[in-house]
Amino acid sequence: MAKVLIIEDEEEIGNLLSLDLRAKKHTTTIIGDSLSAVQLLEAEKFDIIITSAESRTMPGLKFIEWVKNNTKSAIIIHGFPPLADAKAAFELGVDDFINNKYQADELYSAIDNIGKKHIPPHATSFAKRENLDTQYTRILLEEVRSKEKNDFDLYIRLSEYKYLKVCNRNMALPAERAESFKKKGVHALYTSKDDFRKLVNFSIKAISGAVSNKQTPKDELIRFIESTNDTILKSTYLNGVDKESFTYAREFLTSSIGVLAENFDAKALIESLNSKSDALYNHSLGVAIYAILIARKLGFTSSQVFFKLGLAGLFHDIGKNEIPPELFWKSRPLLTAQERTLVDSHPDRTYKILSKASFVPTDVIRLAHEHHEDMKGTGRPRGLTKGELHPLSKIVITANLFVERVIKTRETVAMPIQQAFKDMETIYGDALDLETMTALKALFT
Repeated sequence: MAKVLIIEDEEEIGNLLSLDLRAKKHTTTIIGDSLSAVQLLEAEKFDIIITSAESRTMPGLKFIEWVKNNTKSAIIIHGFPPLADAKAAFELGVDDFINNKYQADELYSAIDNIGKKHIPPHATSFAKRENLDTQYTRILLEEVRSKEKNDFDLYIRLSEYKYLKVCNRNMALPAERAESFKKKGVHALYTSKDDFRKLVNFSIKAISGAVSNKQTPKDELIRFIESTNDTILKSTYLNGVDKESFTYAREFLTSSIGVLAENFDAKALIESLNSKSDALYNHSLGVAIYAILIARKLGFTSSQVFFKLGLAGLFHDIGKNEIPPELFWKSRPLLTAQERTLVDSHPDRTYKILSKASFVPTDVIRLAHEHHEDMKGTGRPRGLTKGELHPLSKIVITANLFVERVIKTRETVAMPIQQAFKDMETIYGDALDLETMTALKALFT
């Protein structure tokens, strides 16, 4: 059992912490301030120190630094300091943080985690700690800040080794804390991967051997997520787009792809988009991003909708993998009849490929299949009219037409934004969906 020093100037809180700890057979000493704690620590050794995030006598970071330089005690911070202080505290060697309104299990878990280290916590190098990035995923701040209660625990990321809980499940994120995060440029919090799957109603099931249960190795998954995030930023950001909205879409899509890529076969399908040229992958990421952006501008707020649009955008052209890539950079009038038929078959090929992948929801398959349809019934492959299309297909259709004009590839030159709008309207006219076009234009005003 641990010998614990509690530094707390509010007697009731100190007594509550002590009561919870003694229930688990730990021994406790309560002291009112950090200056007095320094004097005690010079004379007596403690396994763990629990101290408030705010000290009235000795600045918190200064006290942490003193403890780490002069003792072998582990430190748990009670309460959440400002974000910058939390990061600095962790870098100095703080072992854990617990909420002001902590639950006993949260306190016990922090104590147990310290006990598992077997060596002084402050001597543990980052290299020896577990990278936690594969266990958490982003959830947008604006999605959780207005809820009366959140169904999941919420965290901020201090480093790849430490995530700090800022809100317990079934509680509201305090408005002042959310506003503080926003002012500091924090657009996203984090939740566990399992909770994110529940949020977007997603699971991978192996069906008829089409998808295995093989998991992507953690280090490989981390590299893939980081690479995806970088590619989205470099290849899909356009000058003039609302930066906050773009950040929202980028972080959501990165999280979605990260959850998907945990399965080895699903990751392989994503990587196949980049197997012949980076143009297809960049285009697919672009359609996913701008589909999410258009949906948000239209007033959609559902994570499930954004997840489906992201997957549909990502996989809508997967059928092109079965067609020689040079045909797609050839002007359509120059294609032979046979080549045109082959090119036009890629939506049906997409449908067949995705239908074999059990992790792709059926409505996502439909969205991907319909990405070359239009509002007049003159599109392909089925010539569906506006009333026959899936409601979300109109978003993917518009995003696809836009992205193929504005994202540069080795084979094409990107159009200026306003020229792309004019080109779309000139060529397609009333075959375009007016509502989604209006939303798209509004992203750049």
